[in-house]
Amino acid sequence: MPVYDVMIRQGAKVGTAPVVAGSTGEARLIAGKMGTVMGEPKARKESSRGGMSAGERYVFLYQLATMNTAKVPLSMALKVLREQHGGRIARAAAGLEAGVASGRQIADLMYEDKKNFPGAVGLLVKAGSKGQGGTAGALKKAAEFEREILGAATKGAKGLYSAAFWVVVATISIFACPLWMTPYLKESTLFKLTKQPSNWDWLDNVSYGFGFLTLSLMLVGGFVFFLIGIGQRLFPQWSDKVVLRLPYLRDIVFTRDNFISLYRFSLMVKAGVTLEEALETTWKDTRKGALKDDLQRALTNVKTGRPWAEGFRTVDSTDRIALSMASDKERLGEILEQVADQNRSIYVRRLEVLQPIMAVIGGLSMILVYGITGLYSIVPFSDLFGKLMADASGG
Repeated sequence: MPVYDVMIRQGAKVGTAPVVAGSTGEARLIAGKMGTVMGEPKARKESSRGGMSAGERYVFLYQLATMNTAKVPLSMALKVLREQHGGRIARAAAGLEAGVASGRQIADLMYEDKKNFPGAVGLLVKAGSKGQGGTAGALKKAAEFEREILGAATKGAKGLYSAAFWVVVATISIFACPLWMTPYLKESTLFKLTKQPSNWDWLDNVSYGFGFLTLSLMLVGGFVFFLIGIGQRLFPQWSDKVVLRLPYLRDIVFTRDNFISLYRFSLMVKAGVTLEEALETTWKDTRKGALKDDLQRALTNVKTGRPWAEGFRTVDSTDRIALSMASDKERLGEILEQVADQNRSIYVRRLEVLQPIMAVIGGLSMILVYGITGLYSIVPFSDLFGKLMADASGG
């Protein structure tokens, strides 16, 4: 939300206070609780600079959680972070400090600050602050989420991008050799000096074979990217239906979403929220797709008196049975949290396995590029040299 600078008079003192509000009128109302408002609130210009990195976010969340556990007042903790750190951490702390000074909850502020707390990070703080452990526990959970899941995702993404780059380069380079280099060399004046035409068809056939192999990898990668990157936004039900049939990919796509949704669900159940209300709230906050459909079926089952978890397709069958057999809210909340943590562990393990596989694919593609292009710089000229020597000795 926008930050406004408002001039306020408190007794004999006049100063400017930062206020986080949705509009000028709201900023004036909030500032009016601090003192007499003088003049019109002025909105700060939003910085075009990016938010915190994953590493900076982990430091921010963990240090804030530590100070919160030690009963350091929230405004003072944010001030310490602002003063002790520079750059993006200081800017994020300053924005939250202004919002807390306006009387707003830090969990709501983090959830709204998508630049510094993107995706599920802000959502985990907002959901966790209402559970056992309060804000400090929620901040630590979000910090661990940042360290484990986003850290693994970042490494996996780097390996994936590197492999994709080398597969594309390999495909273009390998096909370019027989389709462009071979005709170019054979039509050149140098290669027309021999009585018999030079021939390296075997190398062209080898290039075509490896080229179709890398092209197949490229098409498979393109399909997966389309399925997950585009399909989940344009036609999520169809995309998730296909992903559910692909075991390894299913774990990567669904376990992360399951962790976030089930963790939030467990917090609400532990807090005493009825099962129907908890399911409905989780359903509203979940993206469209298979998991949202599962939650919708679970909500229908609760209303009709059937075991609520029997319709879940995105969790393991053993977890589904355990959830259905929970006898009370406390036990259900514990099981939900265990299942959520299990999904988090599966997600991290799958990404840890994916990274070396992508590294191997990228490395082999790089070797193919250098190998094939290297052979094309040696074989044709070796063949030419042999034929020129044969012509010279025969002449």
